[in-house]
Amino acid sequence: MGSKTKALLGLTAVGVAASVLVPTAANAASGSFRFCNVSSAGEYVDVPPRGTHAGITTRIISPGACTTFSLGGNAYMEAIAYRRVNGVYPAVATKWFYTSRNYVWNV
Repeated sequence: MGSKTKALLGLTAVGVAASVLVPTAANAASGSFRFCNVSSAGEYVDVPPRGTHAGITTRIISPGACTTFSLGGNAYMEAIAYRRVNGVYPAVATKWFYTSRNYVWNV
């Protein structure tokens, strides 16, 4: 085997290995949003629909508990936290976030 063939095979092997290690754009843009209830009352989070994202509303999160969700993509979204106060759920906090990044939000 000639030196040109060996060099070509070596470059091909390096290219294949690199393609396995580098995530695709779709995989790179899949962040997670973790919401933790640090209050003494039930809470939930609403992420209203925006653009092509459908949004999400979580179940009631018990005090001391957390929930994690992912919306995918790379959108700038708003999360609104609601807390049980005297039998109703008023909004108590908001946070804007990119869906491609990881967040932990304690409310």
